[in-house]
Amino acid sequence: MRVVAAAGSSVWHLALRFDRGPRADLALRQAVAAAVDRDELVRVAAFGFGAGTRGYAAPSVVDWPQGAGVATPEKVPPPAAPLRLHPGSADPLLVTTLVAQLQRRGLPVTVLAGGNGGEWELRLERTHGVPYDPFTVVERFGAAVVGTASSGSSDAPRDVELAAAIDGLLGAADPATWPQHYARIQARLDQLLPIVPLFAPARLAVVRAGLPVPQLDHDLYRLDAGWLSRAR
Repeated sequence: MRVVAAAGSSVWHLALRFDRGPRADLALRQAVAAAVDRDELVRVAAFGFGAGTRGYAAPSVVDWPQGAGVATPEKVPPPAAPLRLHPGSADPLLVTTLVAQLQRRGLPVTVLAGGNGGEWELRLERTHGVPYDPFTVVERFGAAVVGTASSGSSDAPRDVELAAAIDGLLGAADPATWPQHYARIQARLDQLLPIVPLFAPARLAVVRAGLPVPQLDHDLYRLDAGWLSRAR
């Protein structure tokens, strides 16, 4: 057997509650973002098969810009209690590595057992990847859910400026103009920090020895259909 790797397009990110609770303090959200070591996450949790990202979309989505780096704020009010992390469907290696990074920077974290129960301040989530991303940003942060109650896997956003940036994307009929709207959305995500992008796992295929190598691109739902016929 051999392993074939290509750039992936889904992204693991850390969702932060930004409308209430400890994460409503921007300085605390900035401290969480600054504590993340993406290289370590890829090396340990993805066994090297991945790429760190600071953008909502994976680096393989070239029209979507990378986010800005976040410096640790000078004054970070210590949380009154450990931050509650909902692990979602993340592998335990990702959970434990991320928790250790936060704790090394003085941010105590407790992992909700089984991902169940009560309120959370942090949650590990993964996007669907191309062809659905980066447009899942519309469902996640769009104007249609501004001001609604929290539901689903994450908080409904309540940021008018972010929703307006997404409205600009939805109203852009010419795809050539989409990158400028992507940049506006990413800029607001950098300011607001409702999520902290972590890394994009590589797309992998395991191929029996002697077979030709399939051509993988970053569309997670498509495979080169002719690769097996070329072996005959």
